[in-house]
Amino acid sequence: MIEFPSPPIPPNPGGCTLEPAAYALDWLVTKWHATVRVNGEAHERVLVADLLRRISAEPAAFGVNADEARRAVERFVTLGGQVLEREGGSAAWLAREFPA
Repeated sequence: MIEFPSPPIPPNPGGCTLEPAAYALDWLVTKWHATVRVNGEAHERVLVADLLRRISAEPAAFGVNADEARRAVERFVTLGGQVLEREGGSAAWLAREFPA
């Protein structure tokens, strides 16, 4: 089982920034850290997208199967996609970060 919290709304950096949706995508993929539990083992304050990519590439190394890894990525895309859509983006953008 792979557990992680729902991503929050990205903090507003203020000043001149990217479009809100592009900033939100970048934030979700390169800046959002949280505690992710994999079969009860806590991975403290990790970059969530990066850990999910590593789990997807080698599920057995983390003690999960490919289906569990796929479901975790789908959940991340769904929850992160809601953040993106709120900012004017699309969940499909985030899905592209996790090629099948």
